[in-house]
Amino acid sequence: MKNGKKIGYIVFFAMLALYISLFVFFRFFDLLEAEDRKLFQASVDLFTLALGLVLYYACLLDRDEISGLKLCFLRIVVVVFVGMVTEIPALITNGIPEMAKVNHALYTIVFICNPLSAFFFFYYLVEYLGVGDNIIVRIMRPGLWILFGTHCIVQFINCYGPLFFYYNKAGEYTRAVFYPLANLFSYICGACVILVLNIYRKRLKLYQFLILFVFFVAPLVSLAINIVVRLSPVFSVLMCVLLVIYCVLNIERSRERSAVEAELSLATEIQANMLPCIFPAFPERPELDIYASMTPAKEVGGDFYDYFLLDDDHLVIVIADVSGKGVPASLFMVTSMIMIRDCAMYGGSPAETLEMVNRQICANNPTRTFVTVWFGKLEISTGKMICTNAGHEFPIINTQGSFELLNDKHGMPVGVKKKAKYTDYEMELKDGDSIFLYTDGVAEANNIDGDFFGAERLIEAVNLNPGAVPETVLNNVRKAVDDFVKEAPQFDDLTMLGFKYKRNK
Repeated sequence: MKNGKKIGYIVFFAMLALYISLFVFFRFFDLLEAEDRKLFQASVDLFTLALGLVLYYACLLDRDEISGLKLCFLRIVVVVFVGMVTEIPALITNGIPEMAKVNHALYTIVFICNPLSAFFFFYYLVEYLGVGDNIIVRIMRPGLWILFGTHCIVQFINCYGPLFFYYNKAGEYTRAVFYPLANLFSYICGACVILVLNIYRKRLKLYQFLILFVFFVAPLVSLAINIVVRLSPVFSVLMCVLLVIYCVLNIERSRERSAVEAELSLATEIQANMLPCIFPAFPERPELDIYASMTPAKEVGGDFYDYFLLDDDHLVIVIADVSGKGVPASLFMVTSMIMIRDCAMYGGSPAETLEMVNRQICANNPTRTFVTVWFGKLEISTGKMICTNAGHEFPIINTQGSFELLNDKHGMPVGVKKKAKYTDYEMELKDGDSIFLYTDGVAEANNIDGDFFGAERLIEAVNLNPGAVPETVLNNVRKAVDDFVKEAPQFDDLTMLGFKYKRNK
């Protein structure tokens, strides 16, 4: 469970404790035979509080993590809940002279929670529409914060002077001259919400627009009822509207998200099928033993590996890592993989091949995405291998009975500079020699403390059984990474390739 949900559950149980305490408090004053109007109001609020608890818990049970949109929604629920929790005892204790100061403090909290719910709804709308970078929204935000701070200061001043409300000698709540201005900040937030809705109304379906619009219209009607009959259904109405918003808007978004996830699942399958994944790779060639794996951090990844025969005596091995993650990286990955394979068919050296690929990518790369590549070309009959490294991780080579890091010369990643040059280097593989290739997601896998798996642990892992077949070596590394990372989330793709050469005698 993520920290966001842990905090969410803590808040939920705190709200539950408040609800139970308030219910006991309500039952106590019920025995004192409070006025029917007060009991009716308190009963409605208690029922709506229970509704709020159910709504909040439903959000936590949602399979999604705490996103920005959900966090904004939960904030509104909590503020409305706190508003009702303070309003009920304030309503019941009104008219008790000894409780006047406590009652005053409770109503001050109520008058802060009411506009704060409107303020948080503005943030929810901005997040829902995805318009946080809009210039109008960027101007509104600091202005609303200043106004909210001013509202809180004025409410504090009201404790010492009758601006909005005061208490008479009988300890009864009494409205003051400027009471209509007590909710001025709420009206301003409402105006901002209506302005944003009007600007971006084309992004919303009619039912979405109406539901979001109702969040402010209904409370305004409730305020009018409050002024006329001195009942305060504002928070109850808000909670009911929040329930409608969750049921309609959030469930609709879940439906859309499910459709996207289905498409991403298909994309994951397509990407997995693009990578060579049938092992043994060349069953008719016993001198070649290859095994590879790629585990994306998201549904689709930017890492890839490849191996293919140019002819009967030449094998190409490639491993690469595209900058970024998710769908953009996966699309660039497909393009890069195809280009490398096509350019390799021209028969040049690994350095010449990557220079050709680099020119093609740089010719049309507006996003400035790049890819690190390790490219090796093996002459199978002799064991002679020509390699080049375009900013990729150092290969790990087993030529003397144990794996060691090979500090080969790095060139610039492909896609950074059009005229980049790459350098070939040679190695000669003997019977039983092995190569282990990987992307930075392996060495940089981190645990919950933020520590990296690192090159030293990686070397230890591959040397647990250095003479084993590549599949065993990769499994040993993956187990070591999993044991180190434990419950920490995977932030980068994990891609590995092992190759063992057996001289054809």
